Amino acid sequence: MNIRKCYQSILPVKGKSVLLVENDIDSAKRSIGMLTAIGLQVFHACTLRTALKFIEEHHFDIVLFDVAMPDGTGSELLNAINFTPKFANSSLFAMTNIVNPFLRQNYLAKGVHAYFEKPLCQYKLESRLQLIDRAKASPSQRVGQAPTYIPMKARTAQIEQQ
Repeated sequence: MNIRKCYQSILPVKGKSVLLVENDIDSAKRSIGMLTAIGLQVFHACTLRTALKFIEEHHFDIVLFDVAMPDGTGSELLNAINFTPKFANSSLFAMTNIVNPFLRQNYLAKGVHAYFEKPLCQYKLESRLQLIDRAKASPSQRVGQAPTYIPMKARTAQIEQQ
């Protein structure tokens, strides 16, 4: 029995759609290959502008984006996603070549489920997707270190009520 095939069949994200926002062609090709290998349907945007068009027109279960793009930042993309209700249950992942603990904490505070350093590691991505899927299936139980996604508007409302 092919262990990889067996593992793919139990991966909870199989068949879900992902928006990959990556301007580096080599990194994009590698990520697309990795994402399609685990059964995801991948849509690729090279720029923030293209990603924003995709977001207006489609819903994605997962958004995996580069922090630095030629025409904008990951923060700008997150702002657009956080104000789009159809993305309230989407999993958000930032990736970057920039190793900066402050930037990492900043993105996690904005609702990103994970912050990956490039090159993207398939094992880490799959593990995080499984944790998030389990946490969404039973929100009363927090699994591992996977943060619960709360849209920015809802988080701001919670803070104001306190």
